[in-house]
Amino acid sequence: MTIGEKQDLRTRLGKLLPILGVSVLAGCAGPSTPLGAIWKLGPDLAGQAELDADASERAEKDMDFEDLKTAFAPRDPEDPQVNLHPRHQVLHAARALRISIDDRQPEWGALTVKYDGFDVTDAFMNQAKVSHDVRKPGRWNLEVSDIRLSPNQLEHRIQVAYRSPSGRTATRSLAPPVCRERLPLSILRTEDFKPSKSLVRVIESISGKTGFNPSFSAALIAQESGFHSRRVSWARAIGLTQVTPLAESELLNRYPKWPQFPELNEIPVGQVKLLVLSGHVHSGNEWRLNPELSILGGLTYLQILEERWSKPENEALIRSIFRNPNRARTQLLLASYNSGYNRVLSALQRNGKGWMNSPELKEARKYVNRIISFCDHFSDKEDDDEIQT
Repeated sequence: MTIGEKQDLRTRLGKLLPILGVSVLAGCAGPSTPLGAIWKLGPDLAGQAELDADASERAEKDMDFEDLKTAFAPRDPEDPQVNLHPRHQVLHAARALRISIDDRQPEWGALTVKYDGFDVTDAFMNQAKVSHDVRKPGRWNLEVSDIRLSPNQLEHRIQVAYRSPSGRTATRSLAPPVCRERLPLSILRTEDFKPSKSLVRVIESISGKTGFNPSFSAALIAQESGFHSRRVSWARAIGLTQVTPLAESELLNRYPKWPQFPELNEIPVGQVKLLVLSGHVHSGNEWRLNPELSILGGLTYLQILEERWSKPENEALIRSIFRNPNRARTQLLLASYNSGYNRVLSALQRNGKGWMNSPELKEARKYVNRIISFCDHFSDKEDDDEIQT
């Protein structure tokens, strides 16, 4: 193995091992982990670890609901089946991953699990809890309780293949999370967050009036404030949707009668926090602390950003770069809310489909992926039905 190949291997393992909770101890001669014993990559490492040349191009595959329908097309009843729970990757938290295998054969076949081209079957099996589903003869469940997928990474490729003793095969990939900001999906769950039922109803009501997906709105709030209406950040963002002073100046052009605490944006942040905690600044004299106005303000600002991205020149740019412009628009919209429209536009013009790799958008990349993941899982009932962590 050449020095370059060793460096490439170390880079790939640095991404891979934390996924399954295995640490790498770096030494002068390279990783001291018993690589062969744990991973059993074998002599064909280069072939197994080969990645596509352009990750962002793969990320452009349209994962809308029509694609998901075709992924679950009817099969020959004699074929084995592989299902994954949850159905989509979770990028915002650690989550159990369950592989369910249905096979009518009396004996167990051969399972392969790959992450980004690496065969990680042994590592998975060493940590998996294996059980037979007595309710469904022929079904086996294999579950690892703590899978962490970094939202900083543009994509993760997780593939499962099973070969039955009959010779028939089944495969499944853990798809990336899916979110459409204008798709009307109800909020079915909020995971570890505990917003009041009345707040959830307000989110759904205002989302409906503004045309946004309620799960998308809830995901934005989860990421921005964790559903804490009195949250104040060191960037002077305030409230559920963490509206900044710059965004507020645009919103007050549309809603000039919304209450403002005098010179709040000029006061040192530490004092602002004290004023909010003490109750001197409250929902009656500062609109950003009013849950309803904060939600309406945040979604209105998203509409303002949408209008900018809908300009003919921007629309033409997006369509010239992306095969899936709808997915790109969602990402660009969220990144603009986090890092500013001008910064995101500049990155897009400069780097094309690699815009999220721009150093100045490192925080935005994580932000976008977490919100899309929240949005997907807030509206997915199967997560509740199939897996509890």
